[in-house]
Amino acid sequence: YRALFRSATGDEFFLLQDHHSWWDDIGGPKWLTMLPNAEHSMAPYYLRIYRTVMGWFNTIEELGVEALPTVSWERQEDDAEEGGEGRIVYEASEQPTEVRGMRAVTLRNNTRRDFRLARGDWDNWYPQPVVWRERAVQNISTEEEVKYEMSMDPVDDEWVGFMVEGTYMSEDGFEMTFTSEAHIIPDTFPGERCAGDGCFGDLV
Repeated sequence: YRALFRSATGDEFFLLQDHHSWWDDIGGPKWLTMLPNAEHSMAPYYLRIYRTVMGWFNTIEELGVEALPTVSWERQEDDAEEGGEGRIVYEASEQPTEVRGMRAVTLRNNTRRDFRLARGDWDNWYPQPVVWRERAVQNISTEEEVKYEMSMDPVDDEWVGFMVEGTYMSEDGFEMTFTSEAHIIPDTFPGERCAGDGCFGDLV
C-alpha cells in the first residue's frame, strides 16, 4: 500500500485541519501535497500536480517505492490553550532541492476559524482573501538527519495556519512537491464542540 494525497488550503468543502483526524491512522508509505492559495478545483496548480504525480508514479514503477524520499513531520505548540508559539519539524530521508514555509492568517477581527478562499452558497458567493505567503524555515539538519523547523507566533484574535514544502527531483526529471500538514495556532475553536443528531448546519 502506498498513497499520494493532495489538498487545497482554501477548499470550500474540506477543512484545513482534516488530515489531523486520520493521517496517523492510515498505513504507509504515504505522501502529502498541500496546495497554498488554491480552492477545491486546485487551480492553478495543475502543472505542479502533474509533475509530482508523474515523478512519484514513475519512480515506483521503475525503481520501487523505496527510491522515493520519505517525509514526516511533527506539529508542536507551546501552551496550546493560551496561544503559544507553534512549530513544525519537517524531516526527510534526503536533502530537498528547495524548502520553504507558507503562512496564512484568518481575516482580521474575525471570529471564524476559516481558511477558505470563497464563502457563501452556489447562487451568492464572494471571495475571502485568506492569502498564504512564503516564510523562512530553519535548517536544523545534522550529519545523520535532514530536518527543517518552521516556527510561528500567534496573532491576537485570529488563527494562523502554516506548513512546510519540500521539492525533490525524480530520476526522470520531474519536480515532486511533498509537504507537511498545515498546523493551526492556537488550536482552539470559536464555539463549543457539538455532536449528535441535533448538530446540523449550513455551508456559509
